[in-house]
Amino acid sequence: MSDKVLSGLIKFGKRKYMDRLLKDGELHLKNLQYYKKIEDDGIRGDNYEGVLTIRQIPKNYILKYGGKKVGTITSGQFKEEAQFMVSIYCMFGIDNETVENNQLYIDRRNFEFGDTCVFIHNVREFAKRCKRVLGERYVKYEFDKVRYYNQHIFEGEINPAPFRKRDIYKYQNEYRIAIATGHLNDVTEYIGCIEDIAKMIPIAKLGNFKEFFNEPH
Repeated sequence: MSDKVLSGLIKFGKRKYMDRLLKDGELHLKNLQYYKKIEDDGIRGDNYEGVLTIRQIPKNYILKYGGKKVGTITSGQFKEEAQFMVSIYCMFGIDNETVENNQLYIDRRNFEFGDTCVFIHNVREFAKRCKRVLGERYVKYEFDKVRYYNQHIFEGEINPAPFRKRDIYKYQNEYRIAIATGHLNDVTEYIGCIEDIAKMIPIAKLGNFKEFFNEPH
């Protein structure tokens, strides 16, 4: 787990799915490749998911064929990719990067994910229940913060790939659950009702989120 002080998690989505999460502990984990294929102006879709390494092409790189110049690349990069047999579950983290002076800051772009959110206020218990179910069923289970990089500067290995994203997505302040499935299909698992450690909040009421965040649990 990241060394950030994680005091809560928020899952954004449609009301019917958030209701299932709250009442049944339904976790729908998408295969990593799913996010490479989504075309939604970069809200969920990211064609850099699953990239293993990045090599930056030098500025004004000259292309030659047969010893003769055939063109110039002004900028760009080489990417090595792989198909990961890994499924992930994504959440917004309430940590010391999103809370200042007891005030929570959420980029409004996160509200594009749905009309409702589930606020998980007991992260330790939530992680415990996830590990109890997923850790027993899958060869590898991880729960950690996503770390972000500048795609125009970064060069080298993207490791671990399921927990690295370009910094254009930093506003999501994402925490992920990742499981090694051995296949490229999505997975749905159930950890049981979480109403004792979470609550559902309509996106329209997030302007008053402070009352939920400060409320004793």
